[in-house]
Amino acid sequence: MKKRFLLLAAVLIICVAALAMPASAAEHADHSSWTELTSIGGTLNGGSCYLSDDVTASYNITVSGEVTLCLNGHVLNLNGHYINVSGSGNSLTLCDCNSSERSHKFTVGADGLWTLAENGDKEVTGGVITGGKSNGAGGGVYVIGTFTMEGGNIVGNAASSYGGGVYVIGTFNMESGNIVGNTADSGGGGVYMSSIGGTFTMSGGSIEGNSAEYGGGVYVWNNGTLNMSGGSIKGNTAAYGGGVFVRENSTFTMSGNAGIYGNTAYYGGGVCVNYRGTFNMSGDASISGNTAGYGGGVLVFEGCEFTMSGGSIEGNTATYGGGVDVQISGTF
Repeated sequence: MKKRFLLLAAVLIICVAALAMPASAAEHADHSSWTELTSIGGTLNGGSCYLSDDVTASYNITVSGEVTLCLNGHVLNLNGHYINVSGSGNSLTLCDCNSSERSHKFTVGADGLWTLAENGDKEVTGGVITGGKSNGAGGGVYVIGTFTMEGGNIVGNAASSYGGGVYVIGTFNMESGNIVGNTADSGGGGVYMSSIGGTFTMSGGSIEGNSAEYGGGVYVWNNGTLNMSGGSIKGNTAAYGGGVFVRENSTFTMSGNAGIYGNTAYYGGGVCVNYRGTFNMSGDASISGNTAGYGGGVLVFEGCEFTMSGGSIEGNTATYGGGVDVQISGTF
């Protein structure tokens, strides 16, 4: 009897602990204990919520506390607004439990921005955050706290300065999902990793078809850190750093099976390392099929360092330095 009582007590403790824990974005089987969002705009307080249909935002969305949002295959149309993960103690986890059951169509404008359109010729499968716009930084998601992407798509958002898809001062963990067809006038068409020691860790997913002047896919600036161990950065365009632009004491580490493919820029088709930036490449990482005027695969500017202890750079094209172009006082 005593053993049975202890076993029952242990089970009850486990169940209570499970209820107290935030719902796991990657593992939830249903939304029975989640909050259904039928409209959105204003503040999302801590907890787990989901879309049961397409929703259009009426205001900017501010994340307060620990929030998990499941797109559930639907569209969150930001309608000219953006999501603000507002401070260091706040976090947003994005997931999508119906990623293979719904698709959405887009058209591509002359500026490279993807726009939701019923008869569009581009198709995205799964839930989508789209239509965001900022007259400053962070067209789709503006992150001072923590943003974890376990699924879903961030497509067709625009910023007039930095971070068309995602702007990060805090922490961004990208494990899955896609960031596609976003634009920024200055830097970071897909993702802008900003100053003060912020970190972007990419272990999966894709950053594809984004555009900006600096860092079509990703811009890492002012002591920022990009750790890429998986996933791909492909088909992005920029003047500097089609795939990734690294600048001002920032560090880009590329390892595992991460890939940078088919990006285009005038300076550094795949990766551009500029102004005391550092790039380290190892493992089975690959940089291939990129195109530039200078440095098809990688361009290393003055005072910058590129250390390659593994991986491959192949099939890239440039007028100067098809694989790697090292400028005066740069180090490879």
